[in-house]
Amino acid sequence: MRVLLTGAAGFIGSRLCEALLKHGHEVPGVDDFSTGRAGNVPAGVEMWRADIADPSSVSTWMFSEPDLIYHCAASYKDRDNWERDA
Repeated sequence: MRVLLTGAAGFIGSRLCEALLKHGHEVPGVDDFSTGRAGNVPAGVEMWRADIADPSSVSTWMFSEPDLIYHCAASYKDRDNWERDA
């Protein structure tokens, strides 16, 4: 199964990537690296740097035909800006 994961470089997203890879899934990931770290991303994840809240930074090919999407992208830096994360 092809499972797209937003926030793949964050703590939760990277752990979920590991679990999905162990179960044999193809895992493309997207992160803007505002809080996530490249070192968190496990080998085998096809990774893109993009802000999913900014349509100009997201290419449609990033989202080509996923079977499932896990949305783990959310910034905890600005707790007053919850609308952006939602």
